[in-house]
Amino acid sequence: MTAEANKCAARKVLIAVDGSEHGDRAFDWYMKNIHAAGDSVIVLHAFEIPPLPYSSGPFVFAYYEEWSQMVNDLREKAKEMMLGYEERCRQKNLHYEMILIAGKPAGNVICSEANKQKVDLIVTGCRGLSTARRTILGSVSDYIVHHSSSPICVVPPPLKKNMINEKHVDT
Repeated sequence: MTAEANKCAARKVLIAVDGSEHGDRAFDWYMKNIHAAGDSVIVLHAFEIPPLPYSSGPFVFAYYEEWSQMVNDLREKAKEMMLGYEERCRQKNLHYEMILIAGKPAGNVICSEANKQKVDLIVTGCRGLSTARRTILGSVSDYIVHHSSSPICVVPPPLKKNMINEKHVDT
């Protein structure tokens, strides 16, 4: 393969992770099913910082201290998680970049970063929520599907054991 053809084959892939089994499944599914030599992988974790509780009076400083500690704990947990993904990327000899972004809703961050990085594909997991729960709770993967200009691969959760043997029968 010529250097020119090799350049064309390289893809930039963003894998959105959140520290859950669903993010791990998305990473593993990408590696097993669609990873190609020459791919450039961006592992992205976006997390929201909870709003600072509004308060006035003598307890404002106490609220700020507690909130600040919570934000620091979230950030440290996120960094630790990303170190795990970084090690996995190293072990697989990937060309990779790790991105950790705090503050905005995750779906928004993922779509923005995908546009900024000009990725060829976004890979994300999903929790497998019912339509009603997804409507109430929101869904990062659903947001990405509806707002991204990049192609998306949504890796579903594994089938539940009681659903594997069910057969669909039309009546």
